[in-house]
Amino acid sequence: MHIVMSRNIRIKKSAFIYSVIFLFLFSISLVAKGQTPATNPELLRAETVNQSTSVSQPINISTTPPKSPEINVAPEIYYPLDESLYIEGKADPKSKVEIFFEKPSSNPVRKIVESNSGGEWFLSEKLELGSGEWMVRARIASDPPSDWSNPRIIQSRVTGFIVAGVRVKYAPIAIALVILFLLGGAFLIYAIMRARSVRVGARERELKEGMERHERELRENMERRERELRESLEKMEHESRIKDREATATLLEQHFSGIREQVLKELEHLEIKASQGAPLSADEEEHRAKLLHELREAEDEIQKKLKEIK
Repeated sequence: MHIVMSRNIRIKKSAFIYSVIFLFLFSISLVAKGQTPATNPELLRAETVNQSTSVSQPINISTTPPKSPEINVAPEIYYPLDESLYIEGKADPKSKVEIFFEKPSSNPVRKIVESNSGGEWFLSEKLELGSGEWMVRARIASDPPSDWSNPRIIQSRVTGFIVAGVRVKYAPIAIALVILFLLGGAFLIYAIMRARSVRVGARERELKEGMERHERELRENMERRERELRESLEKMEHESRIKDREATATLLEQHFSGIREQVLKELEHLEIKASQGAPLSADEEEHRAKLLHELREAEDEIQKKLKEIK
């Protein structure tokens, strides 16, 4: 009996020594990874439990990483503003799967999902991935973690941007810009046509005003010339009438002078005969009276005509 008890004591001592050595080595590995029992309460509890149970039984901790998960479904093209990103795959049952999205010159994106009892997992979420090719990998987030899965390439095509939480697409903006461009072009064409019509209208008005002014000047010149010509004709007519009157008066005076000279000659002949003491016959007296009467009538007629001419 004493031999059996001493053997049990030696076994317990050996198990305790092995447990202390293992915990020492494990603590060193945790310190190298940046985790200590002081910073990780779970490790502290595990150490306490291990110390409490180290005497009774040894602890077997596996350091073999789990099998890497698989990505079975992933889109080739993803539109962040139009749809949700859907990825699915296979992993160990009830394990946390870390999905890692990376792209050069962009901040990586990490997502954590959990597989079901059948080992199936999926991610369905709207992710704001910038334009370009993103490489997607997955691994089981355990300690130690698994290796990364087979990579998948997703082409992200951003069709807009987000302003104050509002998603604005490029297509409506492009349509609006095209409409604005067309409206601007139409307004520009209208403005050009309007300016051209205004210039043409101004030119037509200037031409019309010039023609009216020219016609008015021509009309005034014609009226002035007609007035001058009429005045010239009237002056010529007046001068012609004066000349005609003067010529007529001259002719009448000459005619009267001829008649007067003839009458005076005949009267002088009768007067000479009467002065010589010879009596005038009745015919001669009658002829004398007739000559005097014709002379007076001729004078009266000439005076009337001269008055009419003047």
